[in-house]
Amino acid sequence: MSCRPLLVFLCSGLLTFGWGCGDANIAHVTTYYADKPEKSTVEAAARCLDQKEDWASKAEYAVVKAGNGWEVTAWRVDYPTAKGPQRYKPWGFRVLTLDRDNQVTAYRAAKP
Repeated sequence: MSCRPLLVFLCSGLLTFGWGCGDANIAHVTTYYADKPEKSTVEAAARCLDQKEDWASKAEYAVVKAGNGWEVTAWRVDYPTAKGPQRYKPWGFRVLTLDRDNQVTAYRAAKP
C-alpha cells in the first residue's frame, strides 16, 4: 500500500493551515466590535447571509480589502464555548465579495 495519498493529504492540510494563519490584512469583526470602520461592510454581508442561511445571527466575520471592494468571510460558530479554530467546522463558512458601495457582487458557499 502506498503512503503517497496520506502524504499528499497531510501536506495539503499543512499548507491550508499555514495559508490561513497570520494574514495582517484581516480584521476580525463581530457584533461586539461596533466601532470598527468595516462595520457597514459586515452589516451588508450579514443582510445577504441572512437571506440565504439560517445561521447569520451567530456568525463571525473576517474582512479583507480586495481591489476596490471587500471580501468578507462569514464563519458559522458551531461551538461558542471553544477557543480559536475549534469554534468552527471546516465547511461552515461563506465568502461574500462586496464592491466599494457595499453591494454584494459574489456569494460562494464552502465545499464540504
